[in-house]
Amino acid sequence: MPCTFALWQTAGRCLTAALCLWAAMAPAQSEAPTFEVRGPRREVTEGTRFEVSFVLKNETAQRFIPPDFGGLTVRTGPAEVRSAGFAQGKAYMQQSWVYELEAGSAGSYTIGPATVQTAQRNFRSQPLTVRVIKSSVRRPKKGSASTEEPYFVVADVLPGQAWLGQQMLYRLRLFTQVGVSEADLIELPSFDGFYVLERRRYDTRVQREKVSGKTYAVRTLYEASLFAQRTGTIVIGPARLRLIVEGRERSLLGGTPAIAAANTMTVEIRPLPEPLPERFCGVVGNYEWTVSADKQTLTTDDALTLTVRIQGNGDTRRFVNPRLEVPSGLEAFDPEVREQEEYETGDEFVHRRTLTYAILPKEPGTYLFTPEMTFFHPDSGNYQTLRTEKPVEIVVVPGANYGRAAPPPETTGALPPLEEPTWWEEIEAVPPTWVVGMAGIAALLVLAWLAALLWQRQRRKPPTTDPALESELAYRSPDSHTLNTQLQRLRQHLSDSSPEAFYRDLLRWLESAIAAYLRVPPFMLSRHVALEQLAARGVPPATVEVIAEVWERCERAVYAHITSPEDMRTLWEKAHMAWKTLRGKN
Repeated sequence: MPCTFALWQTAGRCLTAALCLWAAMAPAQSEAPTFEVRGPRREVTEGTRFEVSFVLKNETAQRFIPPDFGGLTVRTGPAEVRSAGFAQGKAYMQQSWVYELEAGSAGSYTIGPATVQTAQRNFRSQPLTVRVIKSSVRRPKKGSASTEEPYFVVADVLPGQAWLGQQMLYRLRLFTQVGVSEADLIELPSFDGFYVLERRRYDTRVQREKVSGKTYAVRTLYEASLFAQRTGTIVIGPARLRLIVEGRERSLLGGTPAIAAANTMTVEIRPLPEPLPERFCGVVGNYEWTVSADKQTLTTDDALTLTVRIQGNGDTRRFVNPRLEVPSGLEAFDPEVREQEEYETGDEFVHRRTLTYAILPKEPGTYLFTPEMTFFHPDSGNYQTLRTEKPVEIVVVPGANYGRAAPPPETTGALPPLEEPTWWEEIEAVPPTWVVGMAGIAALLVLAWLAALLWQRQRRKPPTTDPALESELAYRSPDSHTLNTQLQRLRQHLSDSSPEAFYRDLLRWLESAIAAYLRVPPFMLSRHVALEQLAARGVPPATVEVIAEVWERCERAVYAHITSPEDMRTLWEKAHMAWKTLRGKN
């Protein structure tokens, strides 16, 4: 057995050495060497212990020189850790030096740069600032002034004073000097006045913290992100937990059951400074974005697609898509949301949104414009604006249809009604309902008598009971004036109609208008068939694209119930622009 264990130990060491050697011998497939410092992601409380790591990637260290810890107490370390492997198809090797530090009194501490020496060069890490705050935790009294609880639950909100819509952290922590085998959450506050997102990826490791000079084992039991929906003072009620405490008295559960209640919290929510900027997107937090155009040169018959990817940690329900300001020779439409997600990073919730803006050129030329987005930055207490590093530049050249005269009135003006089918065609369209199985002269006479009777009855009532055929026979193509009146009536009711009713009526109007232009009943057209027919009739591609967008968004609102009240006017304007093109007007 000792020989077998030694053999496995030797094989493991050889495999680890081979893996590290192989990773070091593959520089073409690994990233450039880096040396960085990693510390706590948020403020720490006085007396708390926390870890700080110095990480060297893709290089082999010959000597590590510790930093100046700036007044923080080193409890353990450095513990050296090595690893190697693959990440995203690239080889890596990593060497870390880990310290456990203890925070002293409240204040700001700066850990100086550490130095690592390699065969090629020396690396220095960046300084790390750690902010230590006073502990607001108070031990509850057990009943008399001389006794105190050996365990208690604390609720806190960070920060305690926030801006409207800012993301805050609510957490429940168990402080104990005795063994606790179970801790079950049985009641949470109602969180009135907040939009709440429960966190799943928080640190549940046991830590040490001093309270009134005594050290407690501390474990986080619950975390959530809160977004205030109103200003002023908001009270968060207590949470209740069921504990099994290890002690002298034991029950069938293996310990003593106990109910612990957390403290009540009061949070002050401040309103955003007035006046609000013109391009304010409604969110509070940290944001970044990228902007890209699908082309730089296009014709007057084409459309430009501008893609904007936005990421931040504000309240996604308050986010308003930024409006795009372009020169007068271009026309920009409201964006379409292509992708949207909200995820947890382990420290906060982050939402990401991808928007696409359709931009139509009106005149040839070279155009420059700078996209902007304004948000409120809670740390600085000011509004900040994101801008592209340089203006977006596009060159527009004349297209094949630029400068052409409008289509003749007879093809795009008032549309004549459909020709009515004859009564004989109506009768032929009726499916047969009688099957003649008789033979002989007597049968022919009976059939003739039945046919005469059927002809008489057809003259007294509609010739068919097929609903689809009845709709086709009763359909009358509306003229241009009627369609224009209906569209203007939709505009007048933008403010007093519900979003679902508006999108439903706009979809019906669009189907009627396209059907009238193509001279077919509306029920004979699907969206794809209509767009193909419009393109075949010489309708400009930009107009076809606008019609497709209006049709798609109306169907999505009607059938998927995805409505946006702020987009109603913009969608009406797009439909009106397409209608003017179909009518041959400027």
